[in-house]
Amino acid sequence: MFPSKKELLQCLPKYKGKLKLLSFNQSTNDIINYMVNEQIECADLYDAITDFFIDADVKNKLDGKELKNHLEYLYLWTKKNIEYKEENEDWQILQTPQSILQPKQTGDCKTYSLFIGGILGGWTRLGLIEYFSYKFACYDSSGQPSHVYVECEGYILDCCLNSFNQEKKNSFEIMKRFNKKKNKIGWGDADIDIEATTEQNPDYTNTEPDNLPEPNNSPEPNNSPEPNNSPEPNNSPEPNNSPEPNNSPEPDNSPEPNNSPEPDNSPEPDNSPSPSPENSPTNSP
Repeated sequence: MFPSKKELLQCLPKYKGKLKLLSFNQSTNDIINYMVNEQIECADLYDAITDFFIDADVKNKLDGKELKNHLEYLYLWTKKNIEYKEENEDWQILQTPQSILQPKQTGDCKTYSLFIGGILGGWTRLGLIEYFSYKFACYDSSGQPSHVYVECEGYILDCCLNSFNQEKKNSFEIMKRFNKKKNKIGWGDADIDIEATTEQNPDYTNTEPDNLPEPNNSPEPNNSPEPNNSPEPNNSPEPNNSPEPNNSPEPDNSPEPNNSPEPDNSPEPDNSPSPSPENSPTNSP
């Protein structure tokens, strides 16, 4: 009943084993955006293997028990055939279906979600389901999602958990929904609900109500620089300005008037300096 990896690979272009660097020092938002792009870019590849996960007698939209059975079948196949291996925080990989299906290849929650989402994307383009979503979940008050899984019309497909339709309680989540619009064949900007919803779990907020708002409160970091900056500019000009005017006039004015009257040529120096300073600024500009 289950197709083999070899059968699926025979329907796909040959795997080249090349890596493409997408970002240095990637953020959580980078990973979310890259997963959405990967879903769109690999649509044709997943369309080539979608039929392996649909019963031959299915002609119309999946619903009820038939939808549940198909989703559970997809969940079990993915969990059985893709070995889980956690990735390093500094080295995150997004795989194409050819890479995912390689013998002894491993993956993490992103890999599970990309493969399941890829097949469900084929189902939406065939009109078998209305939508599916990537759910990026956070399980603490850090404000950063640390896990991703798939939801399809109310059913949960998280291969990191033991059972189909099982969901771990989270503090909040970001959802990226994919759906098929009328008169649309392929994926496009209109086929993605870019209005990602952020939902906060009330059960979680009841247990830790004081921790959740902390990542959203920006006034704390904004207030810290203000008191530090205000004294610095006020203190710096005061010591700098006070010695400069005090030192410059004292040495310049005291010796010049004292030395000039001593010689008998007092009128000559008085007439000579007066034109020199007047001419120097006017000529310079």
